[in-house]
Amino acid sequence: MSSVRCKQCGLANFPHEDECARCGNWLSKPKKKDKPPRRFSLFSLVAFGVVAVIVYYAFGDFQKSMEEINKNQAQRLAVETKDNPNRLSKSEYERQRAAQFSSAVKNSNNLSEAKKHNDETQKALNASQGETQK
Repeated sequence: MSSVRCKQCGLANFPHEDECARCGNWLSKPKKKDKPPRRFSLFSLVAFGVVAVIVYYAFGDFQKSMEEINKNQAQRLAVETKDNPNRLSKSEYERQRAAQFSSAVKNSNNLSEAKKHNDETQKALNASQGETQK
């Protein structure tokens, strides 16, 4: 078993001891103290700030989008409630609306005049094609 001699008094001490048993002198260099915990560097602080700003604006835009969607939904429901006083089911309501639009298209003067014009044009084309075939 090896021993460690004290540099000040010369006493042989056990190798696991840090101080001399006689004079209290350190037998080996004192252990280095643990380094203090690292602080945030400037780069990590700036990176954290950038991420925080991005999250803040993304969340703000998300809230604005949700508010707009909710507003549009409320307007749509108000129109549906006004148009659907009998509280029909959605499919019945849509059939009723489709029938209203269909009758409006059929009764439209502009559309009926356009249909007449198209029919007359088609007759004239058929007549001219019949003459060229003869």
